[in-house]
Amino acid sequence: MKEILGGKLYALRKSKGLSQIQVAEYLNISKSAYSRMERGITNSWSCFLAPLSKLYKIEIVDLLEEKEIRFKNET
Repeated sequence: MKEILGGKLYALRKSKGLSQIQVAEYLNISKSAYSRMERGITNSWSCFLAPLSKLYKIEIVDLLEEKEIRFKNET
């Protein structure tokens, strides 16, 4: 699960043009803690599901499901 979430977090961050530092600051954690989430080497991501879904304007379930997130073009 954590590897799936990590891959999605990376893709979402890149799609929004954000840096790891920007997302980490939004979550009020260190860049290294966020980096571990993206690489799937930590289990401490569950408390960040709500703020991440708000940041990326997606449903929490989209982060947890194995299916790929389809991005909509924003104008």
